[in-house]
Amino acid sequence: MTTVTASPNRTGALIAVSQDGRTPLHVVVVDRLDVGRECDGLLLADQRVSRLHLRLELVEGRMVVADLGSSNGTFVDGLRVRAPVVVEPLSTVTLGSTAIRLLGVAPLPGREPVGETSSSAPDPDPGAERLRLRQQTTNLSGVWRADATASPSRG
Repeated sequence: MTTVTASPNRTGALIAVSQDGRTPLHVVVVDRLDVGRECDGLLLADQRVSRLHLRLELVEGRMVVADLGSSNGTFVDGLRVRAPVVVEPLSTVTLGSTAIRLLGVAPLPGREPVGETSSSAPDPDPGAERLRLRQQTTNLSGVWRADATASPSRG
């Protein structure tokens, strides 16, 4: 039997992508994500975005954005990105008319063994694993909601 728990060694960043005339999209970035009109990552319909515009990457639990030589530039909270920069929670990355908001960074659920079970013994409650997964997803969603509604601390 296994259970799902938050894994402190594996984090994910929840971003909200807003494009004109489109439904906002929520994406969890686990490692790195290229963004552009024609790339192997997140494809945008924004004509002011370069084919391969920027890269979002998790580095030591923090989101870093790098402009990849785009024509119209990448901006974090209104400031042009000229070198890779850390994006703080609730900050907005702007490329063309598209906005990407970092809602938060949190540990991702992982599977860790809880104890040994006999493969011949039937699971007494086959729905228990689904319930644990649902609860873990709810707990992770709560982390994102807490990050998204918190006021950024300015010092």
